[in-house]
Amino acid sequence: MEKIRIQKFLSEAGICSRRSAEKWLLQGRITVNGEVLSQVGVRVDPEEDTIEVDGNLIKKTERETVVIALYKPPAYLCSENDPEGRRTVYELLPEDLPRVFSIGRLDWHSEGLLLFTNDGELANAMMHPSTQVLREYEVKVKGHPTKRAIAAVTKGFMDEGHRIVPIELSYLRRTQKNCWYRIILSEGRYHEVRRLFEAGDLQVLRLKRISYGTVELRRLEVGECRQISTTEVQLLKDTCNLGQERQRRGGRPEPLGPPRAD
Repeated sequence: MEKIRIQKFLSEAGICSRRSAEKWLLQGRITVNGEVLSQVGVRVDPEEDTIEVDGNLIKKTERETVVIALYKPPAYLCSENDPEGRRTVYELLPEDLPRVFSIGRLDWHSEGLLLFTNDGELANAMMHPSTQVLREYEVKVKGHPTKRAIAAVTKGFMDEGHRIVPIELSYLRRTQKNCWYRIILSEGRYHEVRRLFEAGDLQVLRLKRISYGTVELRRLEVGECRQISTTEVQLLKDTCNLGQERQRRGGRPEPLGPPRAD
């Protein structure tokens, strides 16, 4: 069998994300054939090598891809554990699930659609900028923005030499004191929605993700979750071009159309 990177093996085995695997490597938690690994990029043969995490033998097994859609409430942490004892999104998931990890995150104050899966390859494909999987949000901002402010949001901002701009920005409705907007982005960067509106000197009062790729929040109530169907899972994989030769070569997928609104 062809050797693969240790991070990819652990991700596809449903043990952790690739990012977590890199941290575990540096912490000396992973061994291959009895030797502790300490650097990123080591390749392993899952059929021949003995791979352990914290002393537990890891075997790659064929398994059903599970994807859970959760309506994350505000004031919940996207982490399995918190030293400060704050509530985490994992407390809202059914206890009989296989080990799953979140596909991206929503910050502490944000709410809306959060996806979990046991399929590391799917999670990494959805989060990778090259696949351009769209995220759709509804955003409540303070006051009634001027055209100049909205133009600044549309222009975006620079992040590590890369300009972040919305795929789409549209007005939804207004209240007496505030306004709601719909915004669509094609990659996930740290606090990017809030930073986009900050570019127009606008304060975000509420931020809700209503779709991620082909999965929508639909009628989920706050704190509720559902396991998406096998058809929906396949749509997600198709969106990421998983299994196609171009994706394995690292080619850039075709741009995606915007997801349907709720």
